[in-house]
Amino acid sequence: MTEPIAYTGGPGEVMRINANNLNLELKMPEDVASEELLAFLANCKSQADAAGIPPERYSIDMAAEFAAAIDRAMGRAPELPEAEPETGETETEAETDETETTPPEDDAGEG
Repeated sequence: MTEPIAYTGGPGEVMRINANNLNLELKMPEDVASEELLAFLANCKSQADAAGIPPERYSIDMAAEFAAAIDRAMGRAPELPEAEPETGETETEAETDETETTPPEDDAGEG
C-alpha cells in the first residue's frame, strides 16, 4: 500500500514510523511527488473499501489517545470501556426471559 511513498534508499532522508507492530520507512514529505501521493491515497481508499470501512469522519479525542500512549509506554494498560450487549440485555436477563416464557409441563393426563 505504501509503495508510492516508501523509502527505497538512495538520496534523501528517510522518515521512520514505528508503532506497535507497524514499522514503515517513508520518503520525506518534500521528496514525494504529487503523483506518488495521489497513488498512495488511491491505494488506501481501495484497501479501506475492500475491508468494508465506511467513508465517514472519525472523531478522535487526542488527549485521551496521548494519555493512553503514555500509559502504554509506562507499562500501565489503559482501562477499556465495558462492552455493552448488542441486544441491550444481559445474558442473565435473556435466560430469565426464556424461563418465564416456557409453559409448565402438565402431569394431569399421566398416572
